[in-house]
Amino acid sequence: MARGRIVKRPQGLTLIELLVALALAAALSAAMVATYANSRRNHFYEQQVARLQENGRHALRLLTRDLALAGFHAGTIGAPLPPAQPVAVDCADAPWALASDLPLEPVDDWAGRGDPITVTGRSLRCLPTADLAPGSDLLALRRTAAAPAQFLGTPAPSLTPSAVLRWYLRVEDGIPVRWEQLEARDIVAGRHSAAGVSLWPAVARIYSVQRGTGGVPQLCAETLAGNRMVSRCLVEGVEHLQIEYGVDTNGDGTAEQYLAAPAVGELPGVVAARVHLLLRSIRPVSGYSDRHPHTLGATRIPAGNDGYLRRVFSQTVVLGNGVQQLGRSS
Repeated sequence: MARGRIVKRPQGLTLIELLVALALAAALSAAMVATYANSRRNHFYEQQVARLQENGRHALRLLTRDLALAGFHAGTIGAPLPPAQPVAVDCADAPWALASDLPLEPVDDWAGRGDPITVTGRSLRCLPTADLAPGSDLLALRRTAAAPAQFLGTPAPSLTPSAVLRWYLRVEDGIPVRWEQLEARDIVAGRHSAAGVSLWPAVARIYSVQRGTGGVPQLCAETLAGNRMVSRCLVEGVEHLQIEYGVDTNGDGTAEQYLAAPAVGELPGVVAARVHLLLRSIRPVSGYSDRHPHTLGATRIPAGNDGYLRRVFSQTVVLGNGVQQLGRSS
C-alpha cells in the first residue's frame, strides 16, 4: 500500500511581521542618521571653537606685541628723535606715519560717523569708515622694527633684497638720527654699510575692527608699506576691541589707574594696557543661541541672540618704550 507524502509549502511573512520588520528597520535607520548628524554637528562645533580660540590668541599677540614696542625707536634713549617726514599717502593732514612725538594715539569708542578722532584731536582719514565697527576702539601707534635691517654697517642676513623704497631710521654715532628712504637691495649690496651705521625699518599701524567679506568682522590695520599707508585685514572673527590704558600718576613705573580715554597730558604716563577682544565664530552653529552679554573691561556688549559662538579674550601688557620716547622730537 502506497504511503501518502506530506508536501510543505513555503510560507512568507505575515503582514504583521512585515510591518514590525519595517518599523524596526526605520527606527534603526533613523537612529543611524541621528547619530551621524549629531557627530557632524559636534565636529562642526569643535571646529568653530578651535578656530575661534586660535583667532583670539593670534589677535591678542598682534596687538600686545605692537603695544609693548610702541615708541621704540632703535633703542635710542635720551637722544632727540627726528622731525616728521611726509609719505605719499598718509593718514592725517599733517605728516603722521613718521611722526615720533606721540607714538601712541588711542581712539575711544568710535561713534559710527565721520573720521575717527584720536584723544589727541588728530583726525585719521585713511580708514574705510563705511566698514568700521561702531562703538569699538581704534589703536594708532608708531615705532621702528624690533630688529635692524643693518647694524653697525653689517646688513641683516635675513634681509630680502627688494627694490621697494622703504623708510628707515638711520642711527650713527655723533650724527643726529634721521629718516631715510632706501631700497633693501642697496642695503644688502653694502651701499650704505659705512662703519657704525644702523638702519631700522619704520613701523606705523592703525588697528580697527571692520566688516569684511560676507559681513564677517575682522581685525584690520592701516600699515606703512613702502611710501604709503595701505589697508590689511589680519584676523577674522574679531567683533569688538576695547583697550584700557594704565597711567602711572606718581612716577613709580606702575599703573595707578586704567583709563579708556587718557587725556593728552596723561599719555606720557601710560605704562601698561589691558586689551579686550570679543570674537565670534565664522559661521553660525545649528541649535546654539548667544543669549548672554559680554564684558570687555568697563564695556558691556549685549547678547547677540544669534547662532554665533562668542568668546572674550583679555590680556595686560607692559609698555616699555612710550614713556621714554614722548616729547623727544627735535
